[in-house]
Amino acid sequence: MISSRIPAVIERRFSKREKGVGAHSDQEGCRPGKRPGTIKVDPRQTPRNYCETLIHETIHECCPYLEEWVVEDLGDMIECVLHRAGYRRIYDLTKTCEGKPKPK
Repeated sequence: MISSRIPAVIERRFSKREKGVGAHSDQEGCRPGKRPGTIKVDPRQTPRNYCETLIHETIHECCPYLEEWVVEDLGDMIECVLHRAGYRRIYDLTKTCEGKPKPK
């Protein structure tokens, strides 16, 4: 079953020291017979950058043998295709970036 190999996605703020907006667990990846990893994404990005980061880290998780320039090109291309097709991230303005309800 493919759903058992899909990495978990966690939104968390990255500090300036971390110099990034996304990370993957670099474990066994999402290949058949391997444990799914974890993808971390900074939710403060624009919707388009968020999508590209999510795609980028998913490629790393599923294909850890690819070089960075290949992952960057694939991520950019997939994000552009999805954007042109009209896919957008929809914000829930009633919640904070941690998923908790906003105080009134």
